[in-house]
Amino acid sequence: MINSEIRFYIHNHKEELFEKLVEARSGNENKEENFRQNYAIILDNLFKQLKIKENINIENEFTVFKGRIDSLYGNFIIEYKYPTRISASNTTSNMEFVKQVQRQIEGFYQKTSIPVNKVMGVVFDGYYVIYVKKQGDSWNISTPQEMSVNSHELFLMRLLSVNSSGKALVVENLIKDFGPSSIQSKRIISTFYNKLESNQKINKTKILFEQWQMLYREVCGYSFETRDLKIKGLKELYSLQTEIINYPHLIFAIQTYFSLLIKVLSLNILTYLKDNALIEKFHFHTENFEKLRNDFKDIEEGGVFRRLGISNFLEGDFFSWYLYLWDDEIGELLQNLIETFEKYDYSIIVLERDIAKDLLKNLYYELLPAAMRRALGEFYTPDWLAEFLIEDLHPQIKEDTLFLDPTCGSGTFLVMLIKKIINCYSSSITSEKLLKIITNSVCGYDLNPLAVICARANYIIALGDVLSECEEPIEIPIYLCDAMLTVLEGYEENKDCYIIPTKAETFILPKKLVDMKEINNVLDIVNDLIHRNSSLNVFEKQLMKQLPELIQSLSPKEYQILRDFYIKMEELNEKKIDGIWANVIKNAFAPVFQRKVDYIIGNPPWIDWQNLPENYRDSIQKYWYDYCVFDHKGLKAQLGSAHDDISVLMTYVIMDNFLKDGGKLAFVINQNLLQSSGGGDGFRKFTIKEKIPVSVKSVNDFVEIEPFKDLEVSNKTATIILQKNEENRYPIVYKKWYKCNKKVIDSNENKEKVLKKLIKCKELYATPINEYNSPWMIATKEQKRIFDRIISKEANPFYRARKGVDTSANAIFWVKEKKKIKSNLVLVDNSPENSRKRITYVSNFPLENDYIYPLLRGKDVKKWKYNSEYSIILPYTNDGKVIEKDELIITCPNVYDYFFMENHGFLPILKERATYKKLILKQNKHAPEYSLYNIGKYTFSPYKVIWKALAKGVAAVTISNENERMLVPDHNLVMVPLENETEAYYLTGILNSDIVSEFVNAYVAWFISGHILERINIPKYCDENLLHNEIAELAKNAHLMVGDEKRLGEIEEELNKKVNKLLLDC
Repeated sequence: MINSEIRFYIHNHKEELFEKLVEARSGNENKEENFRQNYAIILDNLFKQLKIKENINIENEFTVFKGRIDSLYGNFIIEYKYPTRISASNTTSNMEFVKQVQRQIEGFYQKTSIPVNKVMGVVFDGYYVIYVKKQGDSWNISTPQEMSVNSHELFLMRLLSVNSSGKALVVENLIKDFGPSSIQSKRIISTFYNKLESNQKINKTKILFEQWQMLYREVCGYSFETRDLKIKGLKELYSLQTEIINYPHLIFAIQTYFSLLIKVLSLNILTYLKDNALIEKFHFHTENFEKLRNDFKDIEEGGVFRRLGISNFLEGDFFSWYLYLWDDEIGELLQNLIETFEKYDYSIIVLERDIAKDLLKNLYYELLPAAMRRALGEFYTPDWLAEFLIEDLHPQIKEDTLFLDPTCGSGTFLVMLIKKIINCYSSSITSEKLLKIITNSVCGYDLNPLAVICARANYIIALGDVLSECEEPIEIPIYLCDAMLTVLEGYEENKDCYIIPTKAETFILPKKLVDMKEINNVLDIVNDLIHRNSSLNVFEKQLMKQLPELIQSLSPKEYQILRDFYIKMEELNEKKIDGIWANVIKNAFAPVFQRKVDYIIGNPPWIDWQNLPENYRDSIQKYWYDYCVFDHKGLKAQLGSAHDDISVLMTYVIMDNFLKDGGKLAFVINQNLLQSSGGGDGFRKFTIKEKIPVSVKSVNDFVEIEPFKDLEVSNKTATIILQKNEENRYPIVYKKWYKCNKKVIDSNENKEKVLKKLIKCKELYATPINEYNSPWMIATKEQKRIFDRIISKEANPFYRARKGVDTSANAIFWVKEKKKIKSNLVLVDNSPENSRKRITYVSNFPLENDYIYPLLRGKDVKKWKYNSEYSIILPYTNDGKVIEKDELIITCPNVYDYFFMENHGFLPILKERATYKKLILKQNKHAPEYSLYNIGKYTFSPYKVIWKALAKGVAAVTISNENERMLVPDHNLVMVPLENETEAYYLTGILNSDIVSEFVNAYVAWFISGHILERINIPKYCDENLLHNEIAELAKNAHLMVGDEKRLGEIEEELNKKVNKLLLDC
């Protein structure tokens, strides 16, 4: 590591050193050797001044296997060019110089065996420098950096840093030392886990865990009790010995370990950045475990960070629980952790910011396996996508420009905004002023405690040497809070107090504290006095002394509420479970004081309504209607079938409360919101409470790119930029991106490479297909002209589609037929493989075949064909009426026993189905437990046109009976019941045509439901119409020709002509 004396010498003499560079290059155009000799003298004198010349092996014209090195300073290779030789951009000539340096680095390795990642090479002409370094299997090549006072200082610092003896602070080394394969991670995580398991009655530890668990459920919509977690490999990964794993405790242990890594790493970084005589050095007392506990207590309470100038890096968090279970085992483990961190060189924070910014994110991804991160929603925005969205936003950087990320996660967007501001101002203003601009301008919120710690650490890393010269303490503007719920509940009418439930206590505070913007001051007083064990009397006197206006404004009732709050804090302090709650409350109210900003940017959580914790759903339910983004009524509202994403409500709440008029919001969103019926309808209104207009300024569709794929997450990603208080206008330019090849894009890839080499864009246009908030039709101008001619204007279409049968318990109703044993009995196995929940496997059970039918699932249906693998038990009459239990006992006693035998365990599952409880019983309170949803007389129609809902384009087929047995579509299929076979083929032919498929793809995002028949102007079949019959005949032949690709292609070509004539000429 470069020691502080060297660092500060170079910084304090940077103007003088740059002047010497200018002298060295002047008059030496076309004279490379003169320039090299002149600059070598500058470096030689600098090394003498710093008294380090003997520590750096300096060689000129050093020969290696792959060429000659002009100058070698330890592990730093300089390839000189005559002044003005390097172009301002990486032209062909520049790249030839770069290749020369790459060969020299590889040759240097072959001659010295020094690893290539320990070597840096540069092309240098005195006016520009190009940095060349190998990282992993790829080369990191900078754009030409113009020499200035600051860039020359960075050049010298890098030269000295490469020759440091410390371990490089890169993610590969961190993973090796602290990742899941390291001995440290296995020992610490398993120890933490075992401590949690064996000490569940320790009050403070238990409360901190429960508070974390409560917040975590709200963050990711995750229920530890009910959701299927595919994370069984964690037991082996962390060498846990117990048979049954308590996964909430294990996740908490992993996150505690990661939080410790962040805290110790951040402390070392700050110590490096603040390494001067004005700051008292912090040293761990590793020789004594009890003193070491006090060191970590100081860290957890934020004391050491406050002394280093960060007032709120840590304020007591949920991950400090290990202090209350401290013993020599924990002491020894953390002693080893500290000693490992002391081996690192932290100069990368200043010298290689682009490398440093991904340290924590990549380390966390290693600690949590992909399956677990996917299950818990633990994935953050890829760097290239975040940078793309910021550039697409085109923010104006001014001293008073305000940015907010309301769900900032690990701080990806905040870090890039900080970088943008530093690049804008770094050469024109002092570090103190720059730091003030950044901390006033760039703010973030998140509800995940670990994310907040991580984001604050990344904020510090992004600031880098901007912090070095600043002596005034700062508050990092990232807060642990719910950006949406806090402001919503803050504006309820007739509310004179706030109620804040926590696992420690339910706290109540007068609303006036917030209204008068004094809540932070009150909580600071509470914190200070509780830590001093001060009495209620002292608290009252201190309030009157410091906040007389507030106290005088409080009513007797409000004043008593405030007194009771302090009394509760005293009680918690006596029980040793205080320490964080005042700061938790302080953070929670941060959104209430948020100034309206110019830009909101981020990636809000994509959590469906039905996956949110029930109490959180209840708390936000009314606001869906207040903001007019949830219009569903009746059955849809009861079922949550609209799949409304919480990001819909968040988008409009955040714009309403935090965005200036004319301000812009840029979000990563689920592309389904732009084209789905139901959930997207409210989003596409583009008005706030149907009063304030919102315009769409930009849309980019990355569905084909799959930006999160390398994190093993597949979702439909898009970005959107909205402007507040501006009318929306159609058509909207819609940019759809495609991959240049099939490779998965690395989430750490830089934006320039992604845009230039890996993806390409097609410009389309978006318009609502019908009403102003209906799904967008996305097409070229020519396609839109055609599609407009086939869009239905009729309110009641001739053909109506329905969903197939919904069992809501497929593993019970879906069976495999094995063999007949009597004329009316068949042996069946049920299908536990079709259930996420554990369910009894019933094998070789004899059932009457009266109510067993061939089943068709979505995956069983293709264009023109189908294949049935399962059968379905359907105890219904042909007119769609359920068979009552008394009758079933008489006619099919085995079927009855199958459902009701106690050892099968089916009855509780049948009763708990949402469709049964919320819908079926509402219509018939005596309905048998095996009753099904989406079933009626139409289910038993002789002919059906069916297609799968989840598909690209329509893939329809006509079905009737198979071996005199009715085929039953399941709920992932859509069907049109018909009585006429020719009419069924007619409709199938139209739906399978190219024009219909292209039209459907233009406005359907992911679920091709029955609404497509409402959108297309399909004439009613007429048996006297020649064209109708020709289409039907071609469709029937297509069914017969499946497998004969040549003949089928000819039929489809002719069919397309006929359907085009029907739809475009009618």
